Amino acid sequence: MSATRYFIINGGTPARIDVGGPQVMNRETGAMEDTPFDESDRAVKGISRQTFEVRLSYLRQELLEHFAATPITWEHAAEEELSYRTSLGGHELGIRVGDFPDEPLYLLRVDGHELYAVDDWPAAWVKPGATGKTRFCAYRGWLVSKPELPDDPVDHDAERLPRLGCTSLRCRTCSQAVRSVGERSPDGVVDARTLFATEGLAASPLLKATVGVRTYVCRCGVHVQTEPQQHVDSEEPGHVTTQWACAGHPAATLPRELDGFRVVPEALEGLISDSLVGLTHGSVRERDRGDGVWAARMVTRLTETPYAQQIVAVVAKHLTHADVAARRRALCFFGYLPRYASAMRPEVLLSQHGGLLEGLEHELWNAAGAQLETNTALRELARTYALDPLLTSPPLLVELGRYDRQWLRENEGRLAALT
Repeated sequence: MSATRYFIINGGTPARIDVGGPQVMNRETGAMEDTPFDESDRAVKGISRQTFEVRLSYLRQELLEHFAATPITWEHAAEEELSYRTSLGGHELGIRVGDFPDEPLYLLRVDGHELYAVDDWPAAWVKPGATGKTRFCAYRGWLVSKPELPDDPVDHDAERLPRLGCTSLRCRTCSQAVRSVGERSPDGVVDARTLFATEGLAASPLLKATVGVRTYVCRCGVHVQTEPQQHVDSEEPGHVTTQWACAGHPAATLPRELDGFRVVPEALEGLISDSLVGLTHGSVRERDRGDGVWAARMVTRLTETPYAQQIVAVVAKHLTHADVAARRRALCFFGYLPRYASAMRPEVLLSQHGGLLEGLEHELWNAAGAQLETNTALRELARTYALDPLLTSPPLLVELGRYDRQWLRENEGRLAALT
């Protein structure tokens, strides 16, 4: 088998020839496609594999940024493995929801080629049915078995926060809002239309008391949720839940009653600060009392309002708080909401306050890792840290493996000598 040879065509387009024949990068999609070319042509220049990979990665990053900045209205995909699809400039685009945390949150396909990792939903992209400032649950909505659902309609599930069951599910087949009741299940075979028309599900004679389950119903069918949580697409194709999706949640405004107490604008900064030093108010859900979770939940409720940026600024100040627990909560906050991670100014944080981050490497790089791809100053600092036996850490190496893979390969020997 002959070795693969690498080229640049017309000074910019990556190409290669291997046992399968010649391939040239499609500059509109990023895919390497079977395309004949003459390697003796003056416009074709031989290059190293490293130069080829760097050029290919650079051009694909440009394309990803182009796609992310392009206003795209997605629709639900008919293909089993995809969540959303659309057509753009003669190309077929698809979104597959990744198996987080082992995969990125979203994977973008272009003409069938899954080439791009998307860690956060771009602001220019509109999910199916989205209008105005309506918020939508991650993964089209979650089903839960526990009896409680959020009391406030503004509450919706966000990608990296503790799961919330969706209170705004709608069936795209019968166009009805999905109803549900906790601690009840069908007493024998139940007709979906009859159950759906029942005025009070909790008192319906068609249901019996059952601990630890929740029954969901639309006109099309009935589903009994026994697992703690699953998203609506978890079942086999054709199951009634695959026809359901979050229809959107309204935007929050202040003042508002949230988590059992009234939140007013002038008290917001103090409430966020309290949560970051371990103080909670009202009846905050137990799962929202984790490190930085409640502050992040408040941002998801107030996204696209000035209050969201106000919260981010308060949290950023706590990155250098005297209490290590407060610093941990602030880092966790940015890990939950990577779209705001630039407010951390991680390169400044490391260069000026590195000592405050000892023991917080996992939280730091989970929050700031994705910026290694675009933040040159942070990337150089991270490389320095990785090669210093006193500063390197497994979480840092994991993030370098995701976002600075070429440098990691080039320094494998030096890094191995540190272990």
